[in-house]
Amino acid sequence: MELAIFLFFVIILAGAVLSLICVAKLPILLYHESNGERCLLSALRNLPGNPYFFRNLYLPTVTGRTTEIDLVMVHESGIYVFESKDFSGWIFGSQSHQYWTQTLPDKWHAHKTRFFNPLLQNAAHIRHLRRILNIEGLPYYSYIVFSNRCVFKDIHVESGHTVLHLADLRQSVIKQIMMPGAHIPSPTIESIYRQLESFTNVPPIVKQAHIEQLRKDAANNHANLCPCCGAPLIRRIAKRGPNTGSPFWGCSRYPDCRFTKPYEP
Repeated sequence: MELAIFLFFVIILAGAVLSLICVAKLPILLYHESNGERCLLSALRNLPGNPYFFRNLYLPTVTGRTTEIDLVMVHESGIYVFESKDFSGWIFGSQSHQYWTQTLPDKWHAHKTRFFNPLLQNAAHIRHLRRILNIEGLPYYSYIVFSNRCVFKDIHVESGHTVLHLADLRQSVIKQIMMPGAHIPSPTIESIYRQLESFTNVPPIVKQAHIEQLRKDAANNHANLCPCCGAPLIRRIAKRGPNTGSPFWGCSRYPDCRFTKPYEP
C-alpha cells in the first residue's frame, strides 16, 4: 500500500515537471544558469504568444573565439536578447563609455568597481546572432536587466537598448510584444530554433575554453574578474565569522559561483 502511494506521487511530480517544460517551450538540455538568469526566466513565463527560450548560448565569433549570451527569446514579434546583471549598489554608466561603474557605499566611503559596458556587450551579441542566423528583416531587441537590489544613479542610454530593473522586465516585454510591426512566420521560428539549439547544448570542452578565454582577457586587461567563471568580482562585507565587518572580493554570480579572495583596493 505504501509503495503504491509513493509511486502515485512520483507520477504526479513527473507530470508537473513535464508540463512546465512544455509550457515554457525550453530545450531540455539547458542548465547551469546563474541566479539572475533564473529570475529572468521566472519573469518571462506565460507571455502572450509562443516564445522559445535559449539559455547560455555559446556562439562562435569570426575570430575563432566564443561569446556567451545569457538568454535569448525567439517570439513572433522578434528576437529578444537579454543580458543579466545581478548587481547591488549604485550603477553609473553611459552608452558611449567602455566601462560602467558599480559603487557600494558604506559608513565611511564608497567603493567602486568597473565592469564592461553591457550595452556594448549586448550589441556584440546581437551582431553575432545576425551573422549566424543570416535572415533578413528580423527585428532584434536588446534588454539589459539589473537586479532590483541596485539603484540607477546616472544612466544615459540614447537608443537601441532597454536598461531596467528585473521588476519592470515583464511589463516592458509585453508592451513590445503588443506593438504593431513585423510578424515572424512559424516556419522561420522553427528554423531559428534548430539553428540555436546546437549552441546551447555545447560540450564541456567548449565551456572550459570560453572560461580560459575570459581568464586570459582579464590578465591582459588587468580587469577584476572571477578566475572561475569570468564574471566581475565585487566588493562585499563579511556578515559573519571571524572576519565580520571586513571587506573581501566575491564573485557577482554568487551563490552560483562562490569564489572569494582577500580585498585589495
